[in-house]
Amino acid sequence: MKLEKELINTSKTFKGHVIGVGINDKISDALFDNKKIVSIDILSALNDKNLVFEKGESTSYLPIKDLRKHFGKKKIDYIICDFDHIKKYAKYFIKDSIYMAKNTIYMYASDIDDYLLIEKRYGRYNINITGSQFGKQYLIKIVVGKTKNNLLKDAGYYILDNISNLGEYIGDIIAH
Repeated sequence: MKLEKELINTSKTFKGHVIGVGINDKISDALFDNKKIVSIDILSALNDKNLVFEKGESTSYLPIKDLRKHFGKKKIDYIICDFDHIKKYAKYFIKDSIYMAKNTIYMYASDIDDYLLIEKRYGRYNINITGSQFGKQYLIKIVVGKTKNNLLKDAGYYILDNISNLGEYIGDIIAH
């Protein structure tokens, strides 16, 4: 897997605080091997509306809507995320990831539609987005930098996303 090797090589350059969402064991091992990383939080195994929060040997559950409260504003340097893991809750995760991250977000997806959705939703915030294709998988690098969240814009995007999801749902019902 070229994507996995690319993420492992990229993770060797990380410094500071890192969050991994839905990443596999090889990538998380590479993160733990990096001595420049101060703290690593692995969030995996999405069940219902909670993420399993693994911190050392202990595990606990963290509601996906509480990510912003738990990690704070611009406290995380890097986020690595498997979009297939948080696809259902993308409308929450995208605005929260911009709020939490102060450097770069790496997302990977296995579908072109997911890639376009990520590009569209992060593109609203006028940030630098670059994408790469590795076979049938896509890696999206989102440089957050000094991007700021606006409460009114976030609320508007949330409403637009819900309307869009409702339209897709109605279209699926009509098609079947």
